[in-house]
Amino acid sequence: MKKFILKTLVFSLPIIICFLYVEFKLKQIPNSYTIKKKAIKFAGKQIETVILGSSQALYGINPKEFSIPTINLANASQSLYFDARLLEQQIDNLPSLKNVVFTIPYFSLYYDMNDSREKIRTYAYYHFWGIQNYNFNYFDIKNYSLIALLTPQRVFAIAKNHFKQLDEESVGTMNMYGFLAMDSTNLEARINDSLGKLKFKDHSNLIKQKNIAINITILENLLTKLSTKKIKLYFVATPTYITYNQYFNKKILSTSDSIIKQLCYKYNCVYYNWSTDTTYKKEDFYDNDHLNKYGAAKFSRILDNIITKNQ
Repeated sequence: MKKFILKTLVFSLPIIICFLYVEFKLKQIPNSYTIKKKAIKFAGKQIETVILGSSQALYGINPKEFSIPTINLANASQSLYFDARLLEQQIDNLPSLKNVVFTIPYFSLYYDMNDSREKIRTYAYYHFWGIQNYNFNYFDIKNYSLIALLTPQRVFAIAKNHFKQLDEESVGTMNMYGFLAMDSTNLEARINDSLGKLKFKDHSNLIKQKNIAINITILENLLTKLSTKKIKLYFVATPTYITYNQYFNKKILSTSDSIIKQLCYKYNCVYYNWSTDTTYKKEDFYDNDHLNKYGAAKFSRILDNIITKNQ
């Protein structure tokens, strides 16, 4: 029996070492989560403004254009739950924080990442930030292994590429402030009525009435904490192009606007809705609902001007 155990260990040891090596290498690949975490570690004491939200903010608000130290903690498909958990976790590392910007896309108040095909991203918050999903499963191996999370097939492809990229999005154009710059080429191929309608349909499928009360509670709990710290709060809907926003449901818009305005009245927030602003032209967009790096520069300077005036 001892010989069998010894042989099993001898046989298993190279596999275990290889597994641990691959896990280690995967953890070392820069990604949108680790870049932002590193930025806070490097400049957290100076940061005065934090940007939160999903990809509309990730691509659309560039802290480099701000006149005060700012960081963009938005990420692809990030929900209000993770917005709140990120800020709650990091707020003690941000002693100079004066402003928080919540970007609120059309579907935001109705959205839970767990209901979407982007659910896999919920695991990334635990791997790279140590933030548990609200329905965290201690027995789910994907919470502990990037190989299990990414699947062996994808890991093999990453390994063949010398462990250079982990995210679906390239982080090569992400700056040290957490902004991901998108270009403005091939506009006709990315911005048109059919693609805008398709994107809007995808986002409409994210809208679940059951999530409104949950998201309001998340916001109220966070806003209460921020208000006691005298932190100025901004709700912002970023610009989208007409090929997307022409499909907005007026009832959804009205409900969202009403909820945000009530929160602003209660917690002394400021709310700006640029989602249908026609001053942003086609050349300002990366696709139907995201600004490109030029549109982001324009939008960021406007937002910075509003924030500095309210200081």
